[in-house]
Amino acid sequence: MKTTVGEFTLTLDMSGHVARSLEVLDELQRRLNELSPRISEEEALRILLLDMTFDYLKAKKSEVC
Repeated sequence: MKTTVGEFTLTLDMSGHVARSLEVLDELQRRLNELSPRISEEEALRILLLDMTFDYLKAKKSEVC
């Protein structure tokens, strides 16, 4: 991404962020595929939010130790 503001030009390399975003999307898709098609959208979102929150907390805890 390149932006020009007045006399300044700013160039950002977003390729690393794009790759990470794709990893996150792939993980979400994998988890969605594991859920029963019979559950409601609200229940699916709740399950995904809780699972990913606990995974995040576990990862942060292992970084500290």
